[in-house]
Amino acid sequence: MKDSENKNPQKAKSKSKKKEGLMRKLFGPVVWLNLLGMVLVAFLLFEGLKYFLNQYTCHGQEIEVPDVTGKKISEAVALLNTLGIESEIADSSHKEGARPGTVLEQRPKRGGHVKPGRIVALTVMSAHAPTMMLPDILGNSSTREAEARLQSLGFKIGDRQHIPGDKDWVYGMLVNGKPVFNGDKVDVGSTIVLQVGSGKSEGLRTESDSIQDPSINEILKDLYGDFEEEGGTQEDFYDYE
Repeated sequence: MKDSENKNPQKAKSKSKKKEGLMRKLFGPVVWLNLLGMVLVAFLLFEGLKYFLNQYTCHGQEIEVPDVTGKKISEAVALLNTLGIESEIADSSHKEGARPGTVLEQRPKRGGHVKPGRIVALTVMSAHAPTMMLPDILGNSSTREAEARLQSLGFKIGDRQHIPGDKDWVYGMLVNGKPVFNGDKVDVGSTIVLQVGSGKSEGLRTESDSIQDPSINEILKDLYGDFEEEGGTQEDFYDYE
């Protein structure tokens, strides 16, 4: 019994010393120095990441986009580069009266703000107008329907030419004085002249009708010339016809 009583105080002192040693380790200078070092490293990492993001996104830096529409593509690119703005040709288009190789549109537009190094998309005037296939309107449409379909495709409508046939029925199309047909490819924006029926049958064709149709006019001139050589007059020719 005495031996066990003598041993218990020693165990108690041993446990107490271990606790004191553990507390010294936990709250000793080495631990605090390690914690301080970890906080310092975390702070430096945070600041470094923040600096990198600011540099990458150009935080707080903006450039006003100038107007480059109407300029040659080389001039537009050079102007944007001097301001620290990149550019790319995003599309090409055609606009009547514009010079080939000039800028038609830009995104962002004039007055917009971009970060340094960002890209402005440019639309450039193409050298050739885009073409469009003519719809099926010859012998298949009224004048009003044909004009509406052609205008919806971007074509312009010229003054009509009247030829013998059913009134307001489309029999022919001309572009620059040349005949075109269903399915032909024509430059968008071209002016199309419709040859439509005058409401007079072919057998009742008059001189005024022939004048409005160049091809018929040429034929009649040739025929009248032969008739005149035989001593006839123009009135006799139409009476004879």
